[in-house]
Amino acid sequence: MCLFKYMPEARIDDILVLNKIRFTQPICFNDPFECKLTINSIAPDDYIVNLYKEEFKKIDIMNRLNKEQLSNSLEKIINGKNYIQRFRTKFEEILNYKWGILSLTTSKGNLLMWAHYANEHKGFTVEFNEESDFFHKREDKESFFNHLHKVDYSNYRDLTSLIEKQYANVFLTKSTEWEYEDEYRVFKQLSSANEVKNENIYLFNFPKDMINAIYCGCNMDKVHKEKILNILSNDNELSYVKLYYGEISTKYYKKNFNEINKVT
Repeated sequence: MCLFKYMPEARIDDILVLNKIRFTQPICFNDPFECKLTINSIAPDDYIVNLYKEEFKKIDIMNRLNKEQLSNSLEKIINGKNYIQRFRTKFEEILNYKWGILSLTTSKGNLLMWAHYANEHKGFTVEFNEESDFFHKREDKESFFNHLHKVDYSNYRDLTSLIEKQYANVFLTKSTEWEYEDEYRVFKQLSSANEVKNENIYLFNFPKDMINAIYCGCNMDKVHKEKILNILSNDNELSYVKLYYGEISTKYYKKNFNEINKVT
C-alpha cells in the first residue's frame, strides 16, 4: 500500500531539501469535531449506585455519615456536568499542546483534496512507502504513538460515560462526510519534534528513502516544477524518485499523471 500527502508548493523545501514533515495539533484542523471528547456522565448510573450501596453498608457499621448525605453526593456525581465540562476542557487543552497528527491518504487523485490541501491544484502530492520504519516505530504493542492507524467513519458520535470511553474512537472516528479521504494517521508527542517554527508548527525528520514519487498539480507554476526536478536531479539520494505532472482529462472529471524528466 502507498500513502499520499497533499501539500502546497510552499512546502517543497521542507519535504525535499530538509526532509521534515509537519505533525499538526487537532486545534489547527478544519473539522470542528476533530478529537472532541463526547461524554454524557462520569459512569453509568447502575455502576455508581452499586458502588454506593457498598458504601451504605460501611456507613451502617461505622456510623460516619447518614444515608441522606450519601444520596445527595450520589446525585451530584451522576449529574456532575460541571465536572464533565472541566474534564473535557482539560482533555482538549492537553491534547492540543501535547499531540501532533500526520494525516495521509491512499488516494493521489482526489480532486477535493487537491483543492483543499494542495493550494487549488498548484501544490503537489508526495507518495510515501507505507513499509518505511517511520510508520512502524511503536515502543510496544500498547503504544498509540509512532505507527499507522486507520480512520473510521460514522454518522454517530461516540457518546458514552467517562469510565466506558474507548479513547481511540475520539482520535480515529470522523463523520462519513470525510470518508472520501480514506485517511490514515500517525500520532507523535510534540515534545519530540526536531524543529518548531513560529511557535506552533512542529516538524519531524523523516528518511529520504520513504519517498516513492512526487505528483505535481495541474495548476502548478513552471518555476515550481523546475525546482522539484532540479532537486531530484541533483540529490543522489532522491535520484530514484519519479516525478509526475497532473493533466486534466478530456473525457472524465479526473486528472491523469504523466511521468516527466524535463519541464516544458
